Amino acid sequence: MLAVVDERDRVQAFVNLLPAYRSDQRSFDLMRRRPGAVNGVMDQLFVAMIERARDEGATGLDLGLAPFTGLEGEPGAPASVMRLLYERGGTLFNYAGLRAFKEKWQPVWEPRYLVTASAGDLPRVAVAVARLGELPDRGRPWRRAGAVLQRFPATATFLAVQLWLMLSTAYDPQVHRQLFAATGSSWDTVAHGQLWRLLASPVVQTSPGLVWVNLLLGLLAFLVVEARLGSRWAVVGFFAGDLLSSVPVVLVLRALAGTGVGAAQEALHRLDGGSSAGTWALLAVAVLTLPRRRVRRAAAALLVLGLAIALAVDQQLFDVQHLVSVLGVLGLAAARRLRPGHPRADPPAGGAQAARRARMTTVVPSGLGVALTSAKALISVEPRPRSMLGTRSRHWP
Repeated sequence: MLAVVDERDRVQAFVNLLPAYRSDQRSFDLMRRRPGAVNGVMDQLFVAMIERARDEGATGLDLGLAPFTGLEGEPGAPASVMRLLYERGGTLFNYAGLRAFKEKWQPVWEPRYLVTASAGDLPRVAVAVARLGELPDRGRPWRRAGAVLQRFPATATFLAVQLWLMLSTAYDPQVHRQLFAATGSSWDTVAHGQLWRLLASPVVQTSPGLVWVNLLLGLLAFLVVEARLGSRWAVVGFFAGDLLSSVPVVLVLRALAGTGVGAAQEALHRLDGGSSAGTWALLAVAVLTLPRRRVRRAAAALLVLGLAIALAVDQQLFDVQHLVSVLGVLGLAAARRLRPGHPRADPPAGGAQAARRARMTTVVPSGLGVALTSAKALISVEPRPRSMLGTRSRHWP
């Protein structure tokens, strides 16, 4: 890529170079300029591109095609349609402007031909060629959505399941009563060996309908953790974080109930569930992935302080579970860090998949005072990259 950037490092125009295959000529594909850029910015880019090709020993620069041109005097309906597109299609394609821009470099024009089985195939071929270069692809939003689902499968699954259950229970509260009776966990269910409820209870909310707070917090927590640590750790963190809160709280309630505390006895036999405890555990995991130690400590302190204030104000059992889940995640992280032989160095920013970018800049003398730049993203999959690659190319005359 060759780009013209201004003194504020904003790209004003760019062009991508194509590798030569058994040819002494150079070529390019896509060229664009920023609307409102200084007049002549594309000329400067072309001059630099030509000089670069010359310095590399190329015998010429291929300026590419000028579609639907050179058909003057050609008979037949297809030629008439293509001439009409060339003359009247400036609003969509601007073929005439493209021809005029290339013409001023005084190139040697050579004809190019497209072979089809019949003239009836030309409209479909023309649309296909135009779609490759100019027309918007109607399937692109769906492909982007598919790429997001492939990138964040755990987040997408959490969102889909929660929306499905919430909308179902909002439509019929009886569905929620049946689901919660079948999946909710309590001391009685655990004592009777129904341990699977400990993993099923975080999926169904304790109240029917759309629980927006749990949904949005869960979406945020899954998205951040899955982006930084991967899908597996997002799922494990969610369910393990819920266990970190539900199991200790149930055991403490059992102990308090044995001493005769009435509130504990009542809560001990009440079904519990919902995604909030696992969500807060994921948020604690997200805090642990922050790049700097001071930032991690400050964020963790704010998280614990906020949950402690919520417990002091509301005095609800779920507030206790939220605080226990966060403290459990932070405690496990601290214990692992203090383990003998464990490295105490801060992890790199952005997790194990941090992108390191090296920039190559070539200065071109010009009245516009801009530079031609080429950027390449170097992605490291190691926890700590072994090297950083950086190159500065030579100055052009």
